[in-house]
Amino acid sequence: MGLSMLLRRVALARMPQQQPAGLTGEHWLAFLDSHSGGTPFSSGIGKVLACAPYTPDVDFDRSSLLLLAEEWIRENT
Repeated sequence: MGLSMLLRRVALARMPQQQPAGLTGEHWLAFLDSHSGGTPFSSGIGKVLACAPYTPDVDFDRSSLLLLAEEWIRENT
């Protein structure tokens, strides 16, 4: 999913010392949560970032996911 790649690029550019490059699945979502308010990635709409690459027909609210990613990027740049 391109959105996850964008978030990873922001994380690599802003937080390279935390080594986000190798994080996947639940660890990636926990990393994103640790730099946001609450658990919107591991317990909310952001969970789709971990499962969508493996479940091509997954149904989710794209607008909400985009808003979450936009907020995360804004907070971390």
